[in-house]
Amino acid sequence: MAQGVSAVKLARVDKAGAHDQVVLSHGVPRAALDAAAAGPAGALAVTWSAPSSPAGPSVTYASLRRGGAFSADRLAPAGIAGIGNSRVAFQPLSGRAVVTWEYVNGSQGAVEVSTNGP
Repeated sequence: MAQGVSAVKLARVDKAGAHDQVVLSHGVPRAALDAAAAGPAGALAVTWSAPSSPAGPSVTYASLRRGGAFSADRLAPAGIAGIGNSRVAFQPLSGRAVVTWEYVNGSQGAVEVSTNGP
């Protein structure tokens, strides 16, 4: 990555340093980590956001790994003025990843909840 460009990356870290780095925000400039959660059977969910343009609202993304590679989804539809600041957790009974993310609806703030099944 070029100097001064932010990205959301994950890596296995031990005393020797970082290994097996994965860039979750590939192709999305100015991305910033919002939250991460570990789930059942090695599942991992990560939420992150990036401005839609240099001065634009945030777009929220979620990346989920269940036993293999990460899959990434854009949560905020086009035209929604996202705020960023998402949170993620795994529902203990179902194992579903649950994400909350904030956006502006007219002059009001709003919170959306997104889930992903096991």
